Amino acid sequence: MRQGADLLGAIDDGLYTKAGTNVYTDGGAVGGHFRHCLEFVNCFLTGIENGRVDYDKRARNHQLETCREYAIAEFTRTIQVLENLRLFETGNALLVKPEDIAGDEDYWCASSIERELEFLQSHTIHHYALIGFKLRTSGFALPADFGVAPSTVRFWKQKNSAAS
Repeated sequence: MRQGADLLGAIDDGLYTKAGTNVYTDGGAVGGHFRHCLEFVNCFLTGIENGRVDYDKRARNHQLETCREYAIAEFTRTIQVLENLRLFETGNALLVKPEDIAGDEDYWCASSIERELEFLQSHTIHHYALIGFKLRTSGFALPADFGVAPSTVRFWKQKNSAAS
């Protein structure tokens, strides 16, 4: 989330809202990917309160994908909530509704706060990779590790250390 917040502060409004014309390579505007990631995290945070996380119940707030300053404020707020999350005070067990289980609205899977945090990290990295692709093809220079899994970054460092 911090990587995203940093990038939001570095790009301009035009890059944030620019939608491509090729559906196979463009995949929507950068702002749409940021909105999607933030709304998944907020579904998780809301779900902690009642022990049930439903990622399909996203707000789909259009302002998040069209107003970069608003997105920065929401990312900042959400990061603060995550930083203040007390895992052991809230309990660990959660129920999570899988997406599109043959229309079964009553089906919930057992999970945990830690497992969902891992899912959110992976999901966010995936979307950051798409954001990175879009921005790089627009000529914007990004850090090499943006949208890259932490394990891959560690591997790169080990590989470079071994080569030295």
